[in-house]
Amino acid sequence: MLVLLSLSCNTKQKPNVVLLASNETKTQQYSIATKEIINPVSISEPYELTLKINKLEQDTYNLIIRMYLNNDSYYASPNSKRDLKGIFSLVFDENNKITLASKLKETPLSVEASGPHPFPYDNGTVNWIRENTIYHQKLKPSSNENFSVSGYIQFTIEPRCTLEKIPFTIKYNKGEMIIKTNNKC
Repeated sequence: MLVLLSLSCNTKQKPNVVLLASNETKTQQYSIATKEIINPVSISEPYELTLKINKLEQDTYNLIIRMYLNNDSYYASPNSKRDLKGIFSLVFDENNKITLASKLKETPLSVEASGPHPFPYDNGTVNWIRENTIYHQKLKPSSNENFSVSGYIQFTIEPRCTLEKIPFTIKYNKGEMIIKTNNKC
């Protein structure tokens, strides 16, 4: 009885571990979640954007844009039917090196809705993005030659009401495509 009591007193409680598998890149990604947060950090930025390129086939690549929203931030979806200046958009500089092989795909798909927003948007519905969202854009190089193409992602982040412009460069070298963000706006 004494042995059992001492063993139960010496065991430490382990944190809850959540394993998340991602089929997107054919590799597994793991995330550890615990009940206790030590030194919580205040998130002051309204969003975080990440960019990544995966090779799908011999001549097709997938540009992945992840938008993480903080502090009740939101923006207009590229699927919005209204004519908005700050709609989420992916823009490439004019070039003949890369072809968009599909339409920009949004996950989860936004839904048209009305909601509280200042003039001039309060008289209709808009596809507002209010949750973390992933965009996929299929890309094809026009040739096997090495190249570099620039572009940017643009949107208005609400409720801060600022036009965000995130420049990037896609480089194709020896059959491999990579993306880098340019920190200068």
